[in-house]
Amino acid sequence: MQYITINDGSFILKVGGSTKTFSIKSFNYHKIKRAIKEERSEEFITSLMKTPSLPEGVYELYSKGTRLYATQYKDTEEPIIHIINSGQDNDLNTIYESKTAKKFLGVYESLKAIKEDWPEFFL
Repeated sequence: MQYITINDGSFILKVGGSTKTFSIKSFNYHKIKRAIKEERSEEFITSLMKTPSLPEGVYELYSKGTRLYATQYKDTEEPIIHIINSGQDNDLNTIYESKTAKKFLGVYESLKAIKEDWPEFFL
C-alpha cells in the first residue's frame, strides 16, 4: 500500500492494483485516513474504498459554530435537515441565521456512518 497526501487534505491511495484519489467529498474519507494512521490491513482499507449502497440517499455533514447538522438528499424528496447534537438549540433558523460560516465535514451514506466518525455529538 502506498499513499500520498496532497496539500488540500486529499490523498492518493494505491492498494494492490487499484489507485484512487480521496477528498473530503469522498465516501469513507475519515475512516480511510484513520485506517492508514492505524496501519490497518490492505484488505480492510480496500473494503472502505468501495462506494457504499445508498438506500437512505446521501448525507452531507456540516458544522456551524458548535453544532453539527446533516442534509439528506434522496432522489424523490426535498432535502431533509438533521440536527446531530441534540443537547443544543435545535432551531433550524438559528443554524441559518448564525453569522458563523458552515464548514463541510464529509459525505456519508447514513446517520449511523456519521455516528461512527463523530460519536461525541450523539451523546
